[in-house]
Amino acid sequence: MSTSLPDLLIIAPNISIHTTKPVVIGIYGKYLFIEGFEVIPKIVPGGLAKFQTLKEEEKKVYRSNAIDHVAKDGEISGRTTILTGHYMFWADGAEEKKPVWTLRDQATFTHIIYLSIPVDLLLARRKADLEWTRSKVSVENLHKWQETEKSDLRRICGENGILFTVLPFTVDVSKRAAELAECFDSHTETGNFLLAEQKLDNILKGVEGKLEKMLVIDADRILSATDTGHLFWEHVRSLPNFSNRQTSPKTIFSTSGYSHTAFRQVALLYGEVSASHDFDSICHAVANATDLYSGIISLLKSVTRASHVGVFIVTCGLSQVWEHIIAREGISDTVKVLGSELSQDACIVTLAVKTAVVSRLQRCHRLEVWAFGDSVLDLGMLVKADHAIVVVGDVESRSKTMDVPWRSQLTRVSFMLGKP
Repeated sequence: MSTSLPDLLIIAPNISIHTTKPVVIGIYGKYLFIEGFEVIPKIVPGGLAKFQTLKEEEKKVYRSNAIDHVAKDGEISGRTTILTGHYMFWADGAEEKKPVWTLRDQATFTHIIYLSIPVDLLLARRKADLEWTRSKVSVENLHKWQETEKSDLRRICGENGILFTVLPFTVDVSKRAAELAECFDSHTETGNFLLAEQKLDNILKGVEGKLEKMLVIDADRILSATDTGHLFWEHVRSLPNFSNRQTSPKTIFSTSGYSHTAFRQVALLYGEVSASHDFDSICHAVANATDLYSGIISLLKSVTRASHVGVFIVTCGLSQVWEHIIAREGISDTVKVLGSELSQDACIVTLAVKTAVVSRLQRCHRLEVWAFGDSVLDLGMLVKADHAIVVVGDVESRSKTMDVPWRSQLTRVSFMLGKP
């Protein structure tokens, strides 16, 4: 991470021993680190001791003022603020939780990383902390407290466009937290477009000038009746040690629509799985359970024999799954995949990215584009393409979202029946 101590220490050699000016070495970075408990004493007359004697309504006012104070500090400094804090308290014997989250928190936070520390370790740390007087809490209640925090925050963040992720406690938790912070700070929707265009250009480097036409094909329900995303989460929920069984891409999109933020949240959800499970093994299992339409396989193989035609699978799903499938069919040398990936510098494929890919193929690479899609996520690229093919699958498995839009937005459209 760019703000780590070894990277930022500046050593000034050959300083004269005769100088009267003391040596001062500054450590500067783009992050403003703030401990949440340090803010209240700064804004409450009488400090923390006085704050603890106040009524809950008075405390709520100061907590709201505290987050405003933090936001203002970040704005003045021009740096990204990293703030530690609590969502709630829940002592043994208390019938109800005591949230300390305010509407100002809701309006201020853009990202939240929840450090999921094992409860036995949390309890040991609480007992070893002699600086603070803490309420008595059992292992059972600490676990309930932690799970409630995660569930509440996941819901609140989803409803308010705040990106949220749970980071499990592993040996490299500090490194992973630093990478997430760096990613949060640098990833933008514009930057995501650039990453997608960069990958597209790199794929086409070897065939520049040879191609005349490009088939741009969505994956799920186009190449197969299987929805690999649904299959992925079915597999994950069957794992014994997977705790987040309520959230899925479907629940995220139903709350936030198909926005860039929603796709970013889905990527973070996949990241939570990869942090505690063998992600590639899961992708392999999903790929092995996915059969392609025989007609599609024949089409892809025949098309790739033509040197002037290229095939590009562009999917909002996981590229890792579809790369395994394409490799299994023996066509990975000629059929390329652009999908969402987990690495911090990878692009996330959204409906806008799909449209941008088609546009770049036409504008920069001078290719005639044939687009194959089946849902509203493909509508932009279908409209933009020179030729649009709406793939209609089985009644039970096909997307119903295109039943109306294609009539009003697609002036040039063909239909293709997807069959095994």
